[in-house]
Amino acid sequence: MTVRAPGANRVIIEWFVLGALLVALTVVASREQWFWRVDRIIYDTALGLWQRKAPNDIVIVAIDEASLDAIGRWPWRRAVHALLLQRLAAARAVGMDLILSEPDEGDPDSDAALSVAIRRHGKVVLPVLVESLPDGSLRENLPHASLTPGAASLGHIHIELDPDGIARSVYLREGLGVPSWPQLGLAMIEVAEGRKLEALPGLRKPDTPNDPRAWIRDYWMHIPFAGPPGHFVHVPYAQVLRDEMPPDFFRDKLVLVGATAAGMGDSYPVPVSGFARAMPGVEITANVIDALRSGIAVRSANPAAETIAVVVPVLLALFAFLRLAPRFALLSTALLAVVTIAASLLLLRVGQIWLAPTAAIFALIVGYPLWSWRRLEATQLFLDEQLRRIETHIRSSPVAPVATGYNPPVDPIERRIAAVRAAADRVERADHERREMLDFVAHDLRSPQVSILALLDTAEAGNRPIAATFARIDAHVRRTLALADRFVELAAADERDPRNFDFVEMTALVHEAADDAWELASKKHIALVRAIDPELHYVAGDRSLLQRAVANLIDNAIKYSMEDSTITLELRRRDGMVVVTVADQGEGIAADELPLLFERFRRARAAARSDGNEVAKGVGLGLALVKAVADRHRGRITVKSDPGHGSTFALEIPEVHPPGEDGN
Repeated sequence: MTVRAPGANRVIIEWFVLGALLVALTVVASREQWFWRVDRIIYDTALGLWQRKAPNDIVIVAIDEASLDAIGRWPWRRAVHALLLQRLAAARAVGMDLILSEPDEGDPDSDAALSVAIRRHGKVVLPVLVESLPDGSLRENLPHASLTPGAASLGHIHIELDPDGIARSVYLREGLGVPSWPQLGLAMIEVAEGRKLEALPGLRKPDTPNDPRAWIRDYWMHIPFAGPPGHFVHVPYAQVLRDEMPPDFFRDKLVLVGATAAGMGDSYPVPVSGFARAMPGVEITANVIDALRSGIAVRSANPAAETIAVVVPVLLALFAFLRLAPRFALLSTALLAVVTIAASLLLLRVGQIWLAPTAAIFALIVGYPLWSWRRLEATQLFLDEQLRRIETHIRSSPVAPVATGYNPPVDPIERRIAAVRAAADRVERADHERREMLDFVAHDLRSPQVSILALLDTAEAGNRPIAATFARIDAHVRRTLALADRFVELAAADERDPRNFDFVEMTALVHEAADDAWELASKKHIALVRAIDPELHYVAGDRSLLQRAVANLIDNAIKYSMEDSTITLELRRRDGMVVVTVADQGEGIAADELPLLFERFRRARAAARSDGNEVAKGVGLGLALVKAVADRHRGRITVKSDPGHGSTFALEIPEVHPPGEDGN
């Protein structure tokens, strides 16, 4: 009989409710980006750990402090830039990350010189900016009209800043009304390769399509920075201008010209900055070029995949909450949190996909204490219920004395523990009383019966009425003795510790039980047919209890079978179980009596057999013993009966393989 703990259904319901709450919370937190700051910290840390060598063919001509000291204060004359372009004639493409929208007021000829230099080079990309007008409208701020015709391409130099002020991404195409301008780095690649790139990475994100007054952005790409500021090759502007570089140094290279001096104001904090200086905008563009050429642009996971990814660890944690002990559930929760972060970092490194893990981690952190609270509540309810049951069943047992000066604990858990200890003491006393009762049954009840049998065996039966009386006394005494034996056997089956079981070979055991029953079956002219598998079948158990259980089944079959009938005894292996089956051809058992058949002190009603006799009532301990033996051996006993045609009992015990057996 299976006993369900009070409140078990309630615990399952609460587990489902908590699971639904955590999953919903995780999904909402992920979609709404509740923890984007923590996610960005994890993302920035991952990028900081993921450094790679900067390519040698991307060079930054830096307007640094040394160049400002050598050439003079900013802005420089356009003729200086024209001379620089002459020094960069062998470059595959040159990106001028400089604002050149206004004419050179101090030296108009400088604009013409720069225009000629741009045209002669043929691979120069100039910047485009968006400008807000006083009336709130926007316009594209292009390079000066004298410079634009000679440029190979134009590219925007906007950098996207996240709410925390850190630059992590760019839009590869932007423009007024239509995202027509490529990012400066993308424009340089297209100029160098002589073709427009169509398959671009990044999230398609047109802000307000079909609006000629809006600044439209598309292809939002997270930049996988190759390293911290200064990671790419930097050459001072003044050094290039003085022609101090080795011959062919810039040949077939992509050259970016831009400000790196701190006072120029063109620098931004980036994920790989750390506590060092910010990264110049020109170097951010260098990282864009490197990412596009390497094909490692970071992209965010699509919403559906991200939802599944953050829900899976939560579901695994819920399963651990339900199935594992608290300490292992805690370890599992911590392990899942670590694995979730590690998987996010690995996915970023290997697949260049960013999957924010914090929503799942938050659910794990919140879920464990919530479930622990509910489990603690359920434990308290269970303890209270069990204490009430103990008080009900052993109400007559004496209560353990309370020490003088004893104060009940303040903590409710401690109070319950103290109550359980007191109840355990009372259970121990009740068990002691039960053992005394067994001693009484085993000794005080059996002793006089044995004495009577001894007297009957030595008496002389000279007088037939006396002899008949003696015969009846003999029958009743033997029946009483059998009752005591079965009562003791049943108690022994209940108390047998499975940890002390031995290997028992069932084939020989069943044969022995059949041999013992042969004489009784022969007296009633009953054929005892054996269908026993000759292979050896082992179980872990108590041999005497198992033999008694099989003998009880055979004895019952003989008792309830008619003369000249057949009893079939079968032994076989089925689904990892050793199955002993006893089938008779008796009167059978009514369907309404089958559920109560194995309860103690219950038996089937006496059946009037077809030969006119009636089977005497017993006390119902035989099948109860079989049930107790089956339960103790982690097996089961089943019965199928067809009234008028007989019954079939099946005792199933798990099969084991002793050391040295291969199990085949």
